[in-house]
Amino acid sequence: MRKLTQGLERHLGAQALLILLVAWPALAFTGRESWSGSFARAAVFTAVGTAVLAFDRRRDSKAAGLSEDDAADLDRRLRHGEIPRRRRERVAMYRLLVHRRHRMRHAWIALPALAVGIATALAVIVKGAVGAGLFLLAVLVCVTAVGAWGSHRQLTRLRRLEESLVLERERERERERERERQRARARVHVSAGA
Repeated sequence: MRKLTQGLERHLGAQALLILLVAWPALAFTGRESWSGSFARAAVFTAVGTAVLAFDRRRDSKAAGLSEDDAADLDRRLRHGEIPRRRRERVAMYRLLVHRRHRMRHAWIALPALAVGIATALAVIVKGAVGAGLFLLAVLVCVTAVGAWGSHRQLTRLRRLEESLVLERERERERERERERQRARARVHVSAGA
C-alpha cells in the first residue's frame, strides 16, 4: 500500500486519472447530465486540478533545489515528520519547510473568498431565502473553522520539524568541531613525538 501511495505522489498523471475516475461517476449520479457531459466536466475539473498541482510542485522543487520527483518524496517525508539522514536532503527539507511556512503566512486569497461568500449569503438572505442564506453562512463558518484548525495544525507540525532540523544541524556542527579538536590533538601529539 505504501508503494502505491508513493507512486501516486510522484506521478501527476496517475493522480489525474484517479481524480477523473472518482469525479466522473460522482458528477454523473448527482447531476442531470448525460455520462458524456459528466465526463467533459470531470475532465475540465481534472485538468485544472492537475495544472494547479503541477504548478505547486514546480514551485516546491524550485524552493528546495531538487527535481520534482525528489521534491515529491521530500514532501511526503515532511508531511509524516521524517527527518532525512543525509545532510543534503535535510538542507533541502529545511528550504522546503521555510517555503511552506512563508506560503501559509501569506495565503491572503482566503480572505477575499470568505468576504465574497459572506456577501453572497447576505444577498440571499436579503432576497428572501433566509434558510438558504443561513445555511450558506453556516457552511462558511464551518469551512473557515476547519481551515483555521488545519492551518494551525500544519504550522505547529512545520515548527516542530524546523526545530528538529535546527537541532540536528547543531549536533552535526558539534560533531564536526569535535573531529577538528581530535585532529588538532593528533597533530600536536605527532609534532610533540617528533
